[in-house]
This record gives sequence, C-alpha cells and structure tokens, in this order.
Amino acid sequence: MKAQENIARRGPVIWSNYETKLNQMDILFRFISHAFHNLSETKRREFVKGLKQEAEADTVRKVESLREVSKPGGIAEGIFDETSLLEFQDRHQKQIKSKYRPRTHTQYAEWVTDGMLSAEILFRVTVFEDFMKHVHANMLKGNPGILGLTDRSRTVTVADVFSPGFEQFKEKQICREVKKVDRESMSYRLDYFAMHLGIDLEEKRRWLIEISELRNKIAHGSPLEAVTKDDTTIPLAELQKQVANTLRDVMSAIFDKAQAKDTALFLKK
Repeated sequence: MKAQENIARRGPVIWSNYETKLNQMDILFRFISHAFHNLSETKRREFVKGLKQEAEADTVRKVESLREVSKPGGIAEGIFDETSLLEFQDRHQKQIKSKYRPRTHTQYAEWVTDGMLSAEILFRVTVFEDFMKHVHANMLKGNPGILGLTDRSRTVTVADVFSPGFEQFKEKQICREVKKVDRESMSYRLDYFAMHLGIDLEEKRRWLIEISELRNKIAHGSPLEAVTKDDTTIPLAELQKQVANTLRDVMSAIFDKAQAKDTALFLKK
C-alpha cells in the first residue's frame, strides 16, 4: 500500500506546474473527443467486433480449461462432462451475441460520450481539490498561527510541542488540519478559505459547489450515466468548457491571493 503523503513537505505551490497539468488535460480530452467523433461507422463496428471476438475466445479458453481439469487425474475429474461443457459454451456464446448485437453500437457510442464527460469532470475536480490541499498546507506553513484560530478547543501540552521537535509537531498538525477540511463539503471548504485563509472566491462560489456536487454524483453513481439538465444549471452544450474554464480561473485566483500573502511558498515558476 502506498504511504500517505506528508503534504506539509510537498514544497512551494508552483503555478506553472499546475498550469502544465491543466494544459495536458485540455489536450487529452480534446484529442479523445476528436478521435472518437472522427471515427467512421465502419471503424466503430470493427472495434465492437473485436470486443466480441475477444469475449468468444475467452469463452473457448474457459471451456478448454474446464475440459482439461475434468480429465481422469485432473483436479476436477468427472465434474464436467462434454455435454455440460458444450451447454456452458453455447449459453455464453448466446450472451455474447446479445451483448454485441449490431443495434447496440449506438448505445456504445452514447456510453463513450457520457463516459468521456464524466471522466473529464472527475479528472479536473481531482486536480482542483489537490491544488486546494496544497495551497491550504502552505498557508498554514507560512502562518501556523492560523491553526490556533480554526479550532479553539484544540489543546496541546509542552511535551506535545517539543518532545518530537517543533517542526515535526507543526507538520503533524498541518497534515491533520488539511485532511480534516478536505473531508468536508465544498461549501464548508470555501467558507474555511474565506474565513481563515483570507481567500474569498465570491461570485465563483456557486459554480464550484455545483461542479463539486456533479462530481460527487458521478463518483458515487454510474460514470456512464448521462449528465442531464436536471443535474446542473450549466447548459449541457457548454458543460465541458464551463467546468474547465471555471476551475482554471478559480485556481489562478486562489494562487494570486495566496502569493500576495506569501511570495516564498507560492511561486509562478
């Protein structure tokens, strides 16, 4: 299992690094969309045909494996006779035929389109939330006194502070605070940033909450389920562009506000 990152040690927030990630995502999803929508009907059918052939070949391999272990001396000797194996193969072949029948091609295209949109929203919100955590950690590093304001019920002893060394204590408290806030809703996090970090996103707040709720619906539901007009107030035709532009603009605004407070921990490049 991968060790959990000590976000207090990640280093300065470098805007050019995040800008590169955003540019890469722009290219990635535009390329995928371009490639898919410019794929001919013949090529799409060939792709689905390939999936069908893979499924059929997998069924044949399973039957051969069962036939082998059912032979005299095999680990499943006598369990599967030839009749039951042929029935198994026939049943699976019918399921495969139904799954990949020609009239489902349009449905596959719809799944791909819906899946690409869902994936883009998930990717972009993931980068945005990681950026928020990075900014949060560095704001606390630059001004650890904030920790004393966010939870006045927090109590520590002299031993807590100095036994492991103050820097280790500070790192531990920063990581704990960042993790705690990251678990909360987007509305809570935006209030926290405004109240404790002095970063108020004002008119962008409503869009961020809506995008976050949409991301949660996708992550906890079906990523292949179409996003409908009931899920968002953003016009569906503009959804991808609006999500991308809103998150980029907000990240840029957060960085500028944070850099104005600490030029050492927030660097342009």
